[in-house]
Amino acid sequence: MKRFFCAVGILLHGVLAATGLYAQTPAVPYQYAYSTSSYANLGSNTTLILGNTGWDDTLVHFSLPTDFNFKYQGAPVTNWALDTYGGLFLNGFDTVFGTPALLGIQSDYIDNGQSKISYALTGTPGSRITKIEFRNMGFYNGTAADSANFQVWLYEGTDKIEYHAGPGHTTPGMFDPGNNGNVLLVGLTYNVHITDSLLLHTVRYRSGANTDTALVASRNNHLWEDIAPMVYDTAVYPANGAVFVFTPKTGTTLREVTSLISKVMPNPATDNITLQLKHMPLAGASVTISTLAGQQVVHRFITSARTDISLHALAKGVYLLSYVSGGQRETLKIIKQ
Repeated sequence: MKRFFCAVGILLHGVLAATGLYAQTPAVPYQYAYSTSSYANLGSNTTLILGNTGWDDTLVHFSLPTDFNFKYQGAPVTNWALDTYGGLFLNGFDTVFGTPALLGIQSDYIDNGQSKISYALTGTPGSRITKIEFRNMGFYNGTAADSANFQVWLYEGTDKIEYHAGPGHTTPGMFDPGNNGNVLLVGLTYNVHITDSLLLHTVRYRSGANTDTALVASRNNHLWEDIAPMVYDTAVYPANGAVFVFTPKTGTTLREVTSLISKVMPNPATDNITLQLKHMPLAGASVTISTLAGQQVVHRFITSARTDISLHALAKGVYLLSYVSGGQRETLKIIKQ
């Protein structure tokens, strides 16, 4: 069934410059690349993790061979879990909040009566690949004809991560959040144990193209779907043969980022809000307010650290306020009552 993302949902806190990755504490960054390759189902020599038992919204702990040497964020992985949304939890990575370290090709999957999750280990010691296969996955709110196949590849030695999309069928529009469809996530998360925020290294995949994006997200009590159109509008399920590759960079760390906005008050608001910045805006800085469907309803350039903005002409509802200055963007949700 449909669930909150990160158990209680997340709110977009900032979409940052596309030229680099950002986090709130140092972490090992990953280089993203997209490629294509013929998809092949795993053979019969596999280890079953979860069979077709009628599952939905399930978390499963499993084991890989103890001598399989794989690191995430520079730390050896010694215990494993996965959920039926396509995500992998490493070393108990935030199973309380429900946020996987490896998002996989994440969606709201269900057992369609033929679904199973298994893994196979290939190669020679020191350079092996663990391939975790999600086969014949059904979709919550999908039709009987809808299905998905994909694999997560983990490389021993290099610690590279790959998501391989296989054959399947999805009803047109089911991954369009603007039409209340399932939300599609592809990527990694870092720093999930920070109380207020985490970093998502995600890929926006739409119309056969994809864009590498880093964003900081804050947990609160709002549904992920409320802000999904801002990031994953008109998303589509990856084509058969699509490969999403994340390779750790060596000798570098993610640089720390601080919020540009001090506060927006009041929020919720009835007629006016005040935008308070932490620093004076740079030349050309601007603020926009958009609907969740992406329609811009307010745009103005700002020259002061404190700016009053009228909401009088806006209908009641939820909006996204975006502040852009010096190539950085920060986006917050506001509510007009």
